[in-house]
Amino acid sequence: MSRAAYRVGLAICLGLALMGTALYWFQSVRQADGFGFPLDDSWIHLQIARNLAAGKGWSLNPGVATAAATSPLWVLLIAPLFYLGGDAATWVKFLGVVLYLVNVILVADVAALAVGDRRVGIVAGGLAALQPAFLWAALSGMETMLYLSLFLLGLRSLLLVERRGASSAYASTAWLALAGWARPELWALLPLFWGYLLWRRQELPVGRWWVHGLIAMLAVGGFVAFNMALWNHPTPATLMAKRAHLGGEGGGIGAAELWVWANRFFASIDQALRSQNIVLLTCLAAVLLVIHRQLVVGKRLLLCLGVVVIGAAVIAMMDLGGVSFQTYRRSAHMLASMNVLVAAGFVAVYDFLRAPSPDADELAGGQKGPATRLWLRSGSDLWRDLVVLCLVGVALAIQTQAVRAWANRYANDVRSINQGDVAAGHWLAANTPVDAHVAVNDVGAIAYFGQRRIFDLIGLASPESIEVLRRTPYLSQERDRQMKELLLAQQVDYVVAFPHWFPWLTQDPMLHEVQRFTVEDATALAGEEIIIYQVK
Repeated sequence: MSRAAYRVGLAICLGLALMGTALYWFQSVRQADGFGFPLDDSWIHLQIARNLAAGKGWSLNPGVATAAATSPLWVLLIAPLFYLGGDAATWVKFLGVVLYLVNVILVADVAALAVGDRRVGIVAGGLAALQPAFLWAALSGMETMLYLSLFLLGLRSLLLVERRGASSAYASTAWLALAGWARPELWALLPLFWGYLLWRRQELPVGRWWVHGLIAMLAVGGFVAFNMALWNHPTPATLMAKRAHLGGEGGGIGAAELWVWANRFFASIDQALRSQNIVLLTCLAAVLLVIHRQLVVGKRLLLCLGVVVIGAAVIAMMDLGGVSFQTYRRSAHMLASMNVLVAAGFVAVYDFLRAPSPDADELAGGQKGPATRLWLRSGSDLWRDLVVLCLVGVALAIQTQAVRAWANRYANDVRSINQGDVAAGHWLAANTPVDAHVAVNDVGAIAYFGQRRIFDLIGLASPESIEVLRRTPYLSQERDRQMKELLLAQQVDYVVAFPHWFPWLTQDPMLHEVQRFTVEDATALAGEEIIIYQVK
């Protein structure tokens, strides 16, 4: 494929991506109550960014440092958007779409470099452009498109080491080290990148290893120092809080735990496979033939496969939801790598169908004529073409239907957050004193719209809660008893909660219900009811 044809193909991919985002945008405006985000976490980032832009520090409650953002780099990137005027959420969505378009180009470029075939790049770019999870992420207000861009830049630099030398090897480490500031789990890929360089050290100029190590140490060390300054712990509060809420302290590492981790790992691999187009996924087996027959290309494709395997392993070990948790927000790099592998397999199958048979000249009477295909008779070129066209047509139809279905899901997610958390925030702003102290389950939208001092029951913004959650069993009377004591000690005026999260606490006589929000078919909330209680 010529460079000009490649550029035309990329333009088509970008056009498809814009059509997809337009559909998601239209559905969210049409179905949701207003215009917002499909996750409460998005509003956490915006609240911290708004306070940062206003000179009130890295905080949810103005002036009170918080470690509630897993992605400091995303907060830093969106904070200047508050100086542009207008609705900051719209600017954040616009930025997400721009990063998404960049990612479509990067996926295509990585695929073309990995296989040395621009056709593979166009197929991978098309898959990324019509990847429902990417469309969801582009308009989610989350850091997903940012960390995916940085990861892909790192992977692209790694694949360019063959042409550009050690400087590109250093760049691959630097991009991935920076990506960890947007999604810390990506640092687990540093050993994979370095292992690839070691594997090919006879062929590639990898540079000095101490430079790679120094880049990584500065990134990881800076991240640890940042969190220590915020709440005297090396990791973000989000990790500690969610693990504490879901499982208490947990046990040690034994055979039973390893068995559970193994099950999670294979479940994650299964979810990564299911994220791809089912028709084109059947072509994935052809990648094994490419890896077997083309040594250098095979090594590059094994690198992409390694991203999927390590990504699944990290998600399984962290136990914060599977690959598909919250619409693949933590596993976009896995999906992009799967796009590359599936695209390589599809082009391999295409070439197999289009390749001439060994006895083509003999069947054609010794004359060079139209290529005779492997398992059809001479002269059946049209049928081979129809096979390829049907494969592409069915795959495109399935992908288009998936995009439409996920657009409705995105709209319902936005509606759920708007009718639940956003509505609760607006109610607090209109019906409570400005100095009210409010304890909440979901901290993002309620803090952003309520503009009241927040105490976080889950601990993202209030580390005091983490200790209670960590030492008490999930959904236990003891947990609710200790949480009540904590709320009294914090002198909380209101509680905004999903009642089934704290069943004994929300039935306590000290809480008097003053407002209830019921969200039917809630897909982005932890429950269909959010109740506001006044503490008596």
